[in-house]
Amino acid sequence: MSVLEQSVLEQIAFIGNTLSPLFLYDPLAKETADLYEALRQVDVHTAAADWPFGNTLAIEHGLHLMQVGINAGREELSHEFQRLFVGPETKAVPPWGSVYTDHDRILFGETALDLHDWMSKNTIRATVDDHMPDDHVGRMLALLAWIAQQRPSLLEEYLQDHFLTWIPHFLSVLDDRTRSDFYHGLSVLTQESIEGIGQALSVQVVEPRFFR
Repeated sequence: MSVLEQSVLEQIAFIGNTLSPLFLYDPLAKETADLYEALRQVDVHTAAADWPFGNTLAIEHGLHLMQVGINAGREELSHEFQRLFVGPETKAVPPWGSVYTDHDRILFGETALDLHDWMSKNTIRATVDDHMPDDHVGRMLALLAWIAQQRPSLLEEYLQDHFLTWIPHFLSVLDDRTRSDFYHGLSVLTQESIEGIGQALSVQVVEPRFFR
């Protein structure tokens, strides 16, 4: 593997490891305290220029919106995180792929089962063992980072068949339904990043039919 190839893999791992906690953990959780503080303090112009994938102006806009949201208070972000992804009322933007790609809009639909079978075939363990579907956007970003670091030969297949099939659609729904500058910004940052990864690897994706 060349130095350039290794650097790209490290950049992909950076994207997955940086973004996945923002979808997995409540903004008030201790697991993300340092990340939110870093996002609050970062110079968005410099960070956007250094960001490895995506349009620099769009990345800067996304980071700026995220800072605006963080400065409004993490308690407010926590309420929006719960409304969007957790409940207890109907989730505004469910974070699982099958909810969008399955005709009945259910958990553990074909998207989740296909991913589970693919992981089993390639002896990949779930990032979290809690009997929940593997096709959670945060888990899939974490898995993206792990594959880039540990199993790079599987990266293109993962992006083409499991990751880029539905996550761009999910992000467009998130951008449409959130009431928070932070999550508007996160949708932009994530969309730009994963589209840039797909372009860098020349991934060809067949988009499924969406039911939500």
